[in-house]
Amino acid sequence: MGVKNLRLKGGYKAYRRYVVKYLNEELNLNCIVLHGLTGVGKTEVIKQLKKLDIKAVDLEGLANHRGSVFGHVGKGIQPSQKYFETLLFSELIDLESPDEVVVECESKRIGRCYIPDLFYRSMIAGRAILLYAPLEQRIERIIKDYMSETNWEALVEPVKCLKRRLGKEKVNQLIHDLKGHNFSRVVKTLLLEYYDPLYNYPDGPSPAYEFCVKVNDPLQAAVEIKNYLER
Repeated sequence: MGVKNLRLKGGYKAYRRYVVKYLNEELNLNCIVLHGLTGVGKTEVIKQLKKLDIKAVDLEGLANHRGSVFGHVGKGIQPSQKYFETLLFSELIDLESPDEVVVECESKRIGRCYIPDLFYRSMIAGRAILLYAPLEQRIERIIKDYMSETNWEALVEPVKCLKRRLGKEKVNQLIHDLKGHNFSRVVKTLLLEYYDPLYNYPDGPSPAYEFCVKVNDPLQAAVEIKNYLER
């Protein structure tokens, strides 16, 4: 048929061994980790940094999951662990095996995908940058992110999963507000009574971080981070 192709010596198994070896033995990486409360726009800033040619990896994008009890909402099926590792490997290779990369702070597990040990240890030891934003702005950003991809019914089951943390009465009120499309009150309650106490990040500049950025606009915040890193 005139199609030029290459045959990979050893096939897929050889490729898989190469990916595993790279991620678990060869990776030598320093991470710059973006921290911040839920809704400050960490993922958006990561995407803007990539557009500004800063070496960055969107781990939640690779895992197709936002990394919380609501992380799967509107996202569809997650990749398998092997495919997630392949996507991460491919991303790092495309960045020409960087020695420094910007990532968002994550737990080791993103939905059903696990960040490889060596990469995760680099994140824990990485340089820390704090992103912060006013509460109302965070609420607006979360409503835009979630409600543009799904409808309120998809949020009911994840809310029910919080019964142990928030109590039956509070969960019933949240479901009532969802049905009434009172999304601002739902998000505000979840932030103030669940997410903010859980992650316990500062809501403003803090000397505990080497650099702090207010995220009014993700692009502007990315420019500030780019300028800081280049200095």
